[in-house]
Amino acid sequence: RTIRLYGGFAGTETDRDDRAPAVNVTVLSGDLDQNDTVNPVGIALDPADLTGNNAYTVCKVQVPVNGAYNTEPVLLTGFTITGGLGGSSGGGLNVGGGACDTDLVSCRIRGNSSAFGGGLLANLNSRELRVENVIVRDNHATTDGGGMNLTSGVSDPALANIRLTGVTFLGNTSDDDGGAIAHIGALELGDCTLNENSAVDGGGALSSGFGARVRIEGCTFNTNTAAVGGALELRSDSEVTGSFFDGNTAGHGGVIWAENGLVVDDCSFTGNEGTAGGIGGGAITVTSATITRSSFVSNLSASSGGALRLVTGSSRIENCLFEGNDGSSGGAAHVVFASVDFVNCAFGGNTAGNGGAVRFDNVTTSSLVNCSFQGNSSLLGGAVSVASSSVDLANTVAWSNAENGSTTALRASVHEGTGSTVTYTHCLLENLNPAGTGNLDGTNPANDPDFTTTTNPLSAPATGADLRLQAGSPAIDQGLNSENDSTLELDGLFRFAGTAIDLGAYEFGSGTVATFASLYPALSPEDDENGNGLSNYLDYALGTDPTGPFDPSGRVLLQGNTLTLPSRAGAGDVFVTWQKSSTLQAGSWSGMVEGVDYTVTSVNTVGVQTITVIELIAPTPPIFFRQSFSTTP
Repeated sequence: RTIRLYGGFAGTETDRDDRAPAVNVTVLSGDLDQNDTVNPVGIALDPADLTGNNAYTVCKVQVPVNGAYNTEPVLLTGFTITGGLGGSSGGGLNVGGGACDTDLVSCRIRGNSSAFGGGLLANLNSRELRVENVIVRDNHATTDGGGMNLTSGVSDPALANIRLTGVTFLGNTSDDDGGAIAHIGALELGDCTLNENSAVDGGGALSSGFGARVRIEGCTFNTNTAAVGGALELRSDSEVTGSFFDGNTAGHGGVIWAENGLVVDDCSFTGNEGTAGGIGGGAITVTSATITRSSFVSNLSASSGGALRLVTGSSRIENCLFEGNDGSSGGAAHVVFASVDFVNCAFGGNTAGNGGAVRFDNVTTSSLVNCSFQGNSSLLGGAVSVASSSVDLANTVAWSNAENGSTTALRASVHEGTGSTVTYTHCLLENLNPAGTGNLDGTNPANDPDFTTTTNPLSAPATGADLRLQAGSPAIDQGLNSENDSTLELDGLFRFAGTAIDLGAYEFGSGTVATFASLYPALSPEDDENGNGLSNYLDYALGTDPTGPFDPSGRVLLQGNTLTLPSRAGAGDVFVTWQKSSTLQAGSWSGMVEGVDYTVTSVNTVGVQTITVIELIAPTPPIFFRQSFSTTP
């Protein structure tokens, strides 16, 4: 048998599909003596409205081990659960392991209170809980998990047995952790909305216990508050993708406070705040993270790191936009005792007392690679401030930033503090002409990089800068390819569009795929410009420069059964095939088959070159191998 409970009937239906839960509200209430303050259909709108004798838990789902009852998940759909008060294990709903999975669909859980899990508590080992299209609002926990308290026996979020999809959490509160959700183990959230939840301690929307991991995709977090992690308090490896964060506040990490292993991709952080009395990070405070393809706009920290505070660990921040952020130290980011690489990032209109965009403190190794700075301001280091640290700048451009109100100040672009070592490679920094390789003279006004749109650094924090290069900019094709190991630039276009990488976060002319004709219009593909015995096209197809000296990176190498094969990355006219022959005779070559002739060991793209390493499966008798290029598939 299968246990399925449906709400939403008027009592006159002849078919279950005729029910209308939104019209025929079916209330499961814990108000035992009928004296709570409720709305006209019997729903408590606030836990403060509960009084007298109430059920500790309104509904409990725990199916015993019985062969007749555990063939399908238990289903609850179309109910409103309200009025649970005073217990410790879920005021509205308690879901135990039992003998089967549980599906909670199209329900409302409102106006409940408990020590743990004001709205719902689930304690599961291997059984599954799936919550879909449920509204959880105005519940309270005197300890953890105002909306839900969830415990899973699974540790890997990819295998999570608790999954929330399309769930709305609104106005839930906790006296300790997790205003909306507190959880242990693995958890998956997709397409959920978590707004206006609050916790006294950690995780205004969600708090993860020690060792707990969560995967969040396509969710919205607005106006959540806590002391630590206004939206999210994450204590172990977690992943957040495609999500939006607006107006969240906390003293430590306005949006996210994470201990380690945080992955953030394709997210938006706008108008969040690290409040006074905290350590900072208007959006994120974290020890180690990988943050990619995300925007940080108009975030504020009363302490350090208007958007990011990166502490002690190793992090990579790639293809991110920082605009109009404000912090006391590091308007966009403050790096403290950490190793952080910023790659293809744009910083516009940020402000701070020290380090208008980025501040490095007591850092042993960090870098700014292909970053753009404009319109940033501070009292010390208009764009970048380095104190007791070692930082490398490569392919980076900074122009029209202000230190202490002046764009002509020597340190308007970069301030090097006592005990610091800063190296410059292929950079353009206004008011500076630093030692190093390939740097442009930033004291020459003719080297203005000609950004598309600029903002006045004296008006920071400000938004609206467009740091893409315009035609004729002296920063075009002036970078060093080997300094950047990424494939795409900030717009998500190919990072290498010309004869060399551009300076800054964007690549001019990268709207189209690179071709031999676009890069070398004056050369014939069949000629050998550099006299190395290879045609110009073959040099290009191998990822090397047909106009430059011999480049050993373009060699095909065979060591034992290991074959290393270079080719040009991201080109529209380079198509690679690997072929075999037993005789070397014309017409004897045929395509190699993966798993039969070879296995792929690794594929790595560095600059414009992809290096593929394959392990040959030795044939009997021996045969010959070759890499062939063509301009069409």
